[in-house]
This record gives sequence, structure tokens and C-alpha cells, in this order.
Amino acid sequence: MSNYPDLYAGVDLLVLSACQTAALERNQIGKEIDSLAELSQRLGAASVIATLWNADEIGASRLMGKFYTLHKLKPEMSKAELLRQAQLSLLKGRERAPNLNLDHPYFWAPFVLYGSFR
Repeated sequence: MSNYPDLYAGVDLLVLSACQTAALERNQIGKEIDSLAELSQRLGAASVIATLWNADEIGASRLMGKFYTLHKLKPEMSKAELLRQAQLSLLKGRERAPNLNLDHPYFWAPFVLYGSFR
């Protein structure tokens, strides 16, 4: 890490929508390993959206699609509120996918925002 202290300098929002990018882990001797989200913030990203557990690819796609659509329509809205509104859109059944019930927390709840909420 010392070779890249400013790797994400100037990055306002880094989205890590793959599985468990915000989850802490322990190595074989029990030492806690930082999550990719925390490491990204230490490397300069102002904000990071990451996941606490496995993320469904269709759910993640619908959630992030809604997030970016809202961001385009309402650029004054904070990242925290954009994520909240996108999650509510899935929860309230406004986003659809064949044979999936996207209102279940499995599809929208693993996503969290680290850092600057603006």
C-alpha cells in the first residue's frame, strides 16, 4: 500500500458491487483483514459503495441502474439519499426482474456507503 498512497485521489465515488467488498475477514491465525472498501478509502476514494454479503447480479444491476438514473435526474441529491432511494425502489417493487422478488432484502440490503455521503 505504501507504493500507492494516492491511488484513488480525486475519486469522488468508487462502486464495488461485487460480493462482500465491505466484509471484514480473518486470516488463518485470526488476524482481521481490512475490506476492499476500507482499503479503497485509505487509498484516497472520498466515498465507496460496497457490499456486506454476496450480491445477486440482477439485483445489483437493478439497484445500481436506479442509483445512476436518480443521480442523473437529481444531481443535487446526496450519495446517501441516492442509495436509499434506489434501495427503496427495489423494496417497494418498482424494479422488476423475471422470476425474482427484488423487494427481498437479499437483493438491496448488502449495499452500504462509506465515507462522504455528499
